[in-house]
Amino acid sequence: MTNKAQLIQELASDPELAGYSKTELDKIVNKLINTIMNKVASGEEVSIIGVLNIKRKLRPARTGRNPKNGEVINIPEAYVVGVKIGAKFKKLVNESK
Repeated sequence: MTNKAQLIQELASDPELAGYSKTELDKIVNKLINTIMNKVASGEEVSIIGVLNIKRKLRPARTGRNPKNGEVINIPEAYVVGVKIGAKFKKLVNESK
């Protein structure tokens, strides 16, 4: 698994980004993440063509069961995040088997 710090380290070691410090790259990555989260939270769909689409979906209310005792419970409606992987990303993943 790669975490955010490792991604920033990899970006910092890229010769094309030699003019940016790790601090600047961290700010850029944080801004990108926060922008995507805020757009999706407000109901907008974020689409990076060929890579992924992220959108907010409304999951309707439903009944479920408490796994401990089998009691029927009501689960309220809630927003969830839906992510669809783009064709370019799928192709890259399948080529690297």
